[in-house]
Amino acid sequence: MLALPGVAAGQQEDRGELVNFSYAAVIGTGLYQVGDRDIYIFRIPFSYTLRKKKSSDPDAKNNELRWVLPVTFGLYNFSPDLENGLPSSNDIGTISFLPGLEATLRRPSGWQVRSYLQLGAGADLERDEFSAIFTGGIKGHYDIVPMTGEQMGIRYGHGIQWAGYNPETGPNDSLGIASLGLEFRWLQPWRLQDRNTNLGLMIYGNYYFDGARFINVLDPDVTIKREVTVGFSIGGDPHFRLLGLNFERLGVGFKTGPDLRAITVFSSFPF
Repeated sequence: MLALPGVAAGQQEDRGELVNFSYAAVIGTGLYQVGDRDIYIFRIPFSYTLRKKKSSDPDAKNNELRWVLPVTFGLYNFSPDLENGLPSSNDIGTISFLPGLEATLRRPSGWQVRSYLQLGAGADLERDEFSAIFTGGIKGHYDIVPMTGEQMGIRYGHGIQWAGYNPETGPNDSLGIASLGLEFRWLQPWRLQDRNTNLGLMIYGNYYFDGARFINVLDPDVTIKREVTVGFSIGGDPHFRLLGLNFERLGVGFKTGPDLRAITVFSSFPF
């Protein structure tokens, strides 16, 4: 899923803020600092493959169709320290479930195109309010230089996405996002857990056509128009498996933009 800052909506009298974390469903896992506010997002990327077709014919297409079933938790009262330790159920401010279909088309020439449509719901547990959430888009990447033991792999990616939400109270909102990115990978001579291993560096940017708005009734509203992420990863072939889930790679990203800072965790090139 593409990383997307949330839209704030709904007033809390004790803090004088308008807060709604419905957009946490389409943000990657990590710690986000918007203005002077910290938001912790934990996303579990459940999925189920419905159809996967491969062929040895170099001109044939490799298709994949799967259910994507991400569950996302938003924490905004949690302060991680030695006393608090792990978050409890009291720290969870929002929870969302955004099921949908994702179709992937792969070509032997190095192209991969992925389209998806998801529709679900999110709950603001503190305000006891529900929102309908949707997202859809198309992404693609191309291996400019295939990764081998003797040369660095270079991959280009681009995508466009539309996302929005419909709360029980307050107006609807939606947002368009355009993204571009590059990734560099180096195959390593050593193996990890009996897997071929590579190290990666990626950089990508998101542009928000209408701006991703964080509304505060006391201070000026914060609007995010663009952001850049630099990430470092370690990948495995076959993929890493953790808690029953497959991960192409494990990485840490550093995101920055006007009034935005974030440290994210990712498991794939986001295109």
